[in-house]
Amino acid sequence: MFQWKFNSLLAECKNKKINVTYRTLAADTKISTRALVGMSKNEWQRADAVTIHKLLEYFSAKLGRQVEFHELLEWDYTTVPPERKQRKRKSAD
Repeated sequence: MFQWKFNSLLAECKNKKINVTYRTLAADTKISTRALVGMSKNEWQRADAVTIHKLLEYFSAKLGRQVEFHELLEWDYTTVPPERKQRKRKSAD
């Protein structure tokens, strides 16, 4: 499973006196505040390429440097994903 790491990017913005809140981040990227909060708590385990691209572009612009993929997401080898429930298939009788 992967872990969202954009909280460290938010902290870097704060250290550089760049004002970024979930509300402004949501407004600028068109990603819902609910989704951003879920990502920050690592409750969201899905991400599409568009969301990742928007966040990389946003933080790159704010920080004045190229933000890399590994700064946003990290694969966590210690976390085992929950087992998927097997669906019962209807028999073709």
